[in-house]
Order: sequence, then C-alpha cells, then structure tokens
Amino acid sequence: MKTIKSVYKIGNGPSSSHTVGPFRAAQLFGARHPEADRFKVTLYGSLAFTGEGHGTGRAIRTGLPGAEVVFNREQTDLPHPNTMLFEAFKDGERIGINRIFSIGGGSIRIEGEDSDEEIEVYPQKNFTDILNICKQRSMNLSQFIGRMEDPSLRESLHTVWESRTSSSN
Repeated sequence: MKTIKSVYKIGNGPSSSHTVGPFRAAQLFGARHPEADRFKVTLYGSLAFTGEGHGTGRAIRTGLPGAEVVFNREQTDLPHPNTMLFEAFKDGERIGINRIFSIGGGSIRIEGEDSDEEIEVYPQKNFTDILNICKQRSMNLSQFIGRMEDPSLRESLHTVWESRTSSSN
C-alpha cells in the first residue's frame, strides 16, 4: 500500500484527475523551468475531450499562468488516458518538455521518472493485516503509521488541514 500522503491532495475540483492532477503538474513543470517566457500544454485523451467543461484548462492556467492550452482530440495511441505534454520556451526556443500523466486521486506521474507517490510504504495487503500486526506488537494504529511512514507525514497532513480550514473561512 502507498503512503497516506498519496490520499490527501490540495486542489480544486470537480475532479482529482482532471483538475487537481493537472494543476499539480503545471506547478511542478513551471518550477522546473522558471526561466521560460512561454508555456504550452497539450491535453490528450480524456483530458482533451472533457477540456474546458471539466475545468482542466483553467486548472493548468492557474498552476502555470499564461500557459497556452491545446486540446488534441485526434491522437489516440496514448500511454495513459489522462496524458499531458508540457513544453517550456525561452526566446522562441523550446527549453523543456515533459509528458505527464494524471493517474487519479490528484496524483501525477512524469514519464521516465520515479514518483514518491507510487512507492509502496506498507508491505501489508489490506487494513486487516495492519490491525493484526498492531495487535501482535501491542501498538495502536498511530504508532504503526509513525513507524512505517516518512517523518514528513505529520507536516504534510498539517498543511492539508490548514488548507482545508483556511478555504472554508
């Protein structure tokens, strides 16, 4: 099972795959190319077909202000149904390119790179297995999680909580 951090993401809906994932991808790509003076993002598959109606274009332009968003509904031979091609330009020359997939739940995968979100943190297959270990070792669930997860989990969950409480005011 994956880290608890993969469950909680900050972002606007209506869809984690069509808005939260693309927003996160846009932010990440922009941070990788701060010298760029222009960005182009081409959406394919499901992202292209739902497009502006589902808020994908708006999510990308929020994460990467000024980005040109193109909806390619023609290409069908895709490695993932939620494929995005990010391109960064400087003075008319392309300086960066990444194909990024919105893989669900607001998670993204960058083609050719490993993702922290996909690392298996828990070797157990289900929650029943986890509870059995807790009983065997006389520990509560919080203690078990503390031993299995990265120390940054608490800070990450705090950030999500603060985002939630600040957006509801």
